[in-house]
Amino acid sequence: MKKVLIFILSLVMASVVYADDWQTQKGYRGFADLGGVIGMGSHGENALTISTTHGYQVVPSYLFVGAGIGFNTSSVLLPMYLNLRTQLPTGKWSPFLDFRAGYSGKLEWDFNDGGALFNPSVGVTWSVAKRFGLELSVGYIYQRATTSKVESGRYVNGKLEISTENRERHNIGGINIRCGFTF
Repeated sequence: MKKVLIFILSLVMASVVYADDWQTQKGYRGFADLGGVIGMGSHGENALTISTTHGYQVVPSYLFVGAGIGFNTSSVLLPMYLNLRTQLPTGKWSPFLDFRAGYSGKLEWDFNDGGALFNPSVGVTWSVAKRFGLELSVGYIYQRATTSKVESGRYVNGKLEISTENRERHNIGGINIRCGFTF
C-alpha cells in the first residue's frame, strides 16, 4: 500500500512540475472564459460574457499575442479583440496581466452602434495538468455604445419616418470577473 501511495504521489508531482513548464514555452495557447460584468455609472449594465482567445506565446512566459471573440448579453454585443498578456511563471500558481482592445458590433437594435472596447485585467492561473490550467481574473471593461432616441416621428404607410433623432455615446462597461481555462 505504501508503494502505491508513493507511486501515485510521484505521478501527481510530475504532472504538476510538467504543467508549470508549458507556460514557459513558445507556441500556440488558447483561452476560454465565462464571466460577469457589474455595470458602473449611469449607463453601465450588468451582463454575462463568454469569450475565447487564441494566439501565440511569442516570448516564453512574458509575451502572449492573440485575438479573440466573445458574446456580451447586456446589449447583445459581439466583441472582437486583440489580446496581449504577460505571465510570471512562479510555479503552480502564476499571476498574469491581460489587456484586450477591439470593437464590439451590435446584434440587437437597442444600441444602434457598437463601439470601442478596452479591458485590462489581472488574474492568476493554476496549472492542474499538462497544457491545462484554470484561471480567475478581475478587471475593468470600457465598452462604448451609441444609442438613438427618436424624439419625434410619424408612421407613414406603416413605416416610421424620423423627424428628430438624438444619438448619444455611452460607456456601458463596468467591473468584470472572469473564470476559465487555458490550454
